[in-house]
Amino acid sequence: MGQPPSFWHRRRVFVTGSTGFLGAWVVRELLARGADVVGLVRNQARPSDLFDERLFQRITVVRGRVEDRWRIESAFRLHDIQTVFHLAAPADPTHLLAARWLRTVLAAAARSAPSAEVVVPVPAGDTTGRVEVAGRFARQAGYAVGVAELPRLFGGGDRTWSRLVPWTVRAVLSGRPVMPPRDDERAEPHLYVRDAARACLWLAEALSGDPETWAGRAVPFPATATGAELFEVLTAPYLPSPLAATGAAGPDHPGRWQPSVPLLDAVAETVAWYRRYLLAAEAIEPIARTAA
Repeated sequence: MGQPPSFWHRRRVFVTGSTGFLGAWVVRELLARGADVVGLVRNQARPSDLFDERLFQRITVVRGRVEDRWRIESAFRLHDIQTVFHLAAPADPTHLLAARWLRTVLAAAARSAPSAEVVVPVPAGDTTGRVEVAGRFARQAGYAVGVAELPRLFGGGDRTWSRLVPWTVRAVLSGRPVMPPRDDERAEPHLYVRDAARACLWLAEALSGDPETWAGRAVPFPATATGAELFEVLTAPYLPSPLAATGAAGPDHPGRWQPSVPLLDAVAETVAWYRRYLLAAEAIEPIARTAA
């Protein structure tokens, strides 16, 4: 007997923020599972793996803004969307505009994709009100909307050079002195971005199978490592074996989900991406570090 078809095979999925750091990884994971992906793209000029790796040629691109409810509704209806990943967020991650964008997407789904699962990732401790918006829509309208509460993400594709991992990798590859992490960075849990994308897909599947348990709540996902552990791995000439088995302390996931990419593999893949990116840029120009 053949294997049962994947949940995602030929599933029609809409992704806002598909040009973003996490967005490109979610698109990769969906394509690997055979999904039919529709990506909302605001600006093709933005540096993104969606274009650099020509992922956009394997999906349906919809031009538009997440604030444009009519555009979102028409895309949902035209493509008969079954699952939505709302990954678009303002440049300022603490801006209350994020909650307004989520309300727009959920209102569009109510009219044009009422049976779709909607997953929205937020950073741990998010103060934008998106958790409250998701809970209200789930309670009042019965939408299968869930919030993936994620630690700080790291991995290939993160072009925010002021963050700990990009800054450290850039310094190591260029042979410059490495700035030690700040105290808050040392303790901060980090999750490898490929695992974060898989966590979002996991939550969508959970919403589809058991919406009463998972809808309208923030689901915390555990981390791969702390900033201090990542810094030690990135700057050490070799890795002491005990560190490979450690991970950042974090909340227990109610569904027993755990990161699947080992720390050493996550770091190796991350460094390889930055090496390719910096070689393609032909030079490693100095960039002043600012607060993350």
